[in-house]
Amino acid sequence: MAKLILLDIDGTLRDERFGVPESIPKVLKLCKKRHHKIGLCTGRGIGMIQDDVKKLNIETLIAGGGSYIFHEGVVIKDESFDWKNMDKFWNSLLMIETKIACSLESNEKIFMNQGAVDILNEMNRRKCKNLTNEQRQFFKQGQTIIYENNFKQFHARLHPIHKICLWCQPDEFQKIKNIIGVQNIVLAQKGNWGHYHYYEIIKKGSNKGNAIEQLCEYMEIDRKDTIAFGDGKNDIDMFKSSGIGIAMRNSDAELLTFADSVCETPMEDGIYKELKRRSLI
Repeated sequence: MAKLILLDIDGTLRDERFGVPESIPKVLKLCKKRHHKIGLCTGRGIGMIQDDVKKLNIETLIAGGGSYIFHEGVVIKDESFDWKNMDKFWNSLLMIETKIACSLESNEKIFMNQGAVDILNEMNRRKCKNLTNEQRQFFKQGQTIIYENNFKQFHARLHPIHKICLWCQPDEFQKIKNIIGVQNIVLAQKGNWGHYHYYEIIKKGSNKGNAIEQLCEYMEIDRKDTIAFGDGKNDIDMFKSSGIGIAMRNSDAELLTFADSVCETPMEDGIYKELKRRSLI
């Protein structure tokens, strides 16, 4: 039976330090031979997908955490927050931006204030800490995001936003939810960074799970015939909506509780080995 195999990008299909493993083109070739369909399912906007991933020429894509669906030349879904709410939120944040670190993600561009720039640069610095100079250079070349304080360049009508990332305190987060509209949003992920709480907000009804259901309906594929590979908290909904959920060995602990099985890391050829074990390739 042919399957729809959905792959998260960062930490699943691709290693940030080393890129796409050499086994992946072989996986794609073998899947095609067995009539399986391959799709990407990422939190990244379409403009932030790395070049080595684009070169794989995968024609099925769920991007923006579920806000955008594309299949073989057809855009099935392209949703974003209401621009009026985003304009109100943006203006309110300009007045208190020193207190709240924020990034706004559209399909093609990310807008961030200085607080977000500082945090994201520090995250990247820590990721590169134990790398060789060659590995560090490869990591930098693979970055598709420009880390600059361009927050004031945002225009709500011109840049539809599908994801908001916030580093702030819980009381500040509650105020922001009220501005955007509590009924319109859901948390894709949350966590901690230093003394900040981290909140990743997406539009209600636009998570990876909803997108998989819509894609399956469009492709006329039963969801029990889908296999999802992921590694992060925002892949939980993807696992819930798929027939089988496979977590990478280095996955988020919460995601592991929803996984049907665990495979090796990207650079250990986890996707290839798991599909082999299941006799799918």
